[in-house]
Parts: sequence; C-alpha cells; structure tokens
Amino acid sequence: MFRKMTDLGYTLRQLAQKIGKDKGYVENRIRLAEAPPEIRELVSLRKDTLSHAYELMKVRDERTRRRLAKKVAAGELTLSRLRAIIGGKPAESDATEAKPKRRARTVAGHVVAARETDDALVNNRVRLAGAVDELVEIISRRDLVDEIPDTNRDNLARYLTVTKLKLENAIAIIRATREAAP
Repeated sequence: MFRKMTDLGYTLRQLAQKIGKDKGYVENRIRLAEAPPEIRELVSLRKDTLSHAYELMKVRDERTRRRLAKKVAAGELTLSRLRAIIGGKPAESDATEAKPKRRARTVAGHVVAARETDDALVNNRVRLAGAVDELVEIISRRDLVDEIPDTNRDNLARYLTVTKLKLENAIAIIRATREAAP
C-alpha cells in the first residue's frame, strides 16, 4: 500500500503525516513489504518479531536467512543472539548477567559523566522541543486533524495527557533536587 502511494506522487514525509506516523516508520514498512517471503511470513506469524525481521534482511544468503527465520519463529533465537550471529559479535548469555561497566570514582570520571549527562539533557531537550513544535504544527492544521478518526483523536488526547503528567513529574523531580542541594 505504501509503495503504491509513493508511486502516486506522495513523498514519504507526506505519507507519514497522512497516517500519523514518522517517516522512518513508513520507510521500514516499505522495506518490510519488499522483504523476502520467509521474513514477511515470520512477521505475519509473530508480530513481536519486527526487529528480528529487520536484522534478518541484512542476511544475503537465502538458506541461512530461512534457517534463522525458522529459529526466530520457533522462539529459539533472541534478538541479541540473532544480532550476534549476523554481526559476528559474541552474545551475552542473559541481560541480567551482564554487568554494566563502571567508571573509576575519580574527579575526572565525575567530570566526564557530568559532561555526558549534560550533553544528553541538552540533546534530548532540543529533540523534545522540535517534536512538540512539529506536533503543534500538525494538529494546528484543521485539514489534517479533520482526517484523523475520532478514536485516534481521543487516543492522542489521552497520550498527550499522560505525557503532560510525566513532564510535570520530571519538573517536580528537578525542582526537588535543586531545593535539596546545599
């Protein structure tokens, strides 16, 4: 369906806006629609295997891809193990067994960690601001909003309410840590 709409002159961005998804979602669904049959079958059998499917599309050898797809469908192959097989990296036996790497507790380590945290906060703040601006721009367009089914509009309103509460919680945490600081 997506491919036909792009063939009719819609750009991926226009199509994504029409269906209320991001451009990456549309691109990935087009890739999935053009995937080999064993991958499409895998996703039709188990909806929880989308990430597996995208990994399997990297495998060029048809026989290997089919064998791996069967193992995924049978639940014998986790995503991390599949990535390890495809990428040649050793898989961790279990996420709970993997120990996070810890920095030495030095002044330099604290400075680096603080800088990384600050960079992450700034980057996420910019991304959040951009996403909010884009959302406001989209929902400000009456022609686009009128095309959204009532159920989806109600779900979006609920989602935004939950997001608002999460943001208010984050604000309270930040203010509380500032007040607690000496």
